[in-house]
Amino acid sequence: MTNVLPGGGTISISGRDARALIAARDGNAALLYLHILASGGAFSYGAAAGTLGCSEQEIRRAMGVLGGLGLVEAPSAPVPALQREELPEYSAADIHREMQSGSAFAGLVEEVQRIYGKLLSSDGLRKLFGIYDSLGMPPEVILMLLTHCIEEYQRKNGGSRLPAMGYVEKAAFTWHNAGIFTLEQAESYLKVMDERRGLQAELRRLLGIRDREPSPTEQKYIEKWSGMGFSAEVIGMAYDRTVMQTGKLAWRYMDSILTNWQQNGFRTVEEIEAGDTRPAARTQQQTAKDPAAQTGAQTNELDELRRFLNSMGGGR
Repeated sequence: MTNVLPGGGTISISGRDARALIAARDGNAALLYLHILASGGAFSYGAAAGTLGCSEQEIRRAMGVLGGLGLVEAPSAPVPALQREELPEYSAADIHREMQSGSAFAGLVEEVQRIYGKLLSSDGLRKLFGIYDSLGMPPEVILMLLTHCIEEYQRKNGGSRLPAMGYVEKAAFTWHNAGIFTLEQAESYLKVMDERRGLQAELRRLLGIRDREPSPTEQKYIEKWSGMGFSAEVIGMAYDRTVMQTGKLAWRYMDSILTNWQQNGFRTVEEIEAGDTRPAARTQQQTAKDPAAQTGAQTNELDELRRFLNSMGGGR
């Protein structure tokens, strides 16, 4: 989808990104995303708050929603997020009082204990109450979170063991800081995570990582690329160009290609072939017919390779 900006210029948003924003049902997040696109990626919390007429805290929460959907990479400046030590210390009397108050918490405890097949410990009850009370998460969202945690824990560790409540509490902070408080937001978030997980599996195969786990640095790149909105086919194009130009999988060089495409608004193979003038984007027949374009394109490619080598400390 392409939108004309007042005073000229356009911004583009992919159908996938638009669907994710609609599913999130968060007006501030949608406005913030458009603001970031319209400003060409330049961003500050204060400026965004002033432009959109929101508080800086609302902008930070909206940024958390966009980050959770995989639509943006949060600025390097630290974003205040709730930490475990900031939660109140609940007593047994606090929890007993809530259980007897007629709130939905008693039903939540009963359902969680049914899932675990046993009574929760005192520590488990405190953690569950903290998620419900301090993080403000509705029972239905907590149950979806718990289901997700069980699936993730068993996928990573195998077997049928259930995660401790500390594992669930950690995931609850992630959801809270991403602005996930409704079933619709949770469903959208989990859908994006499922898509990203599938793409990451494809990327590991593409990059030849089959009989081992990626290293922390490799995983960082894989997670970054899977969140850029590209298909496996597009990332495969970047991989092919990297190998053709460097003779190997050079992670930082491949990252520079994908970052360049993202900054230029290229999302699909067709957009890249139409908008990227480097040799790999042109057929041999097209290049042969236009020697001048070939020379200019090769210069662009060499400039990019030179920047890559400089960043590695190997350029002059």
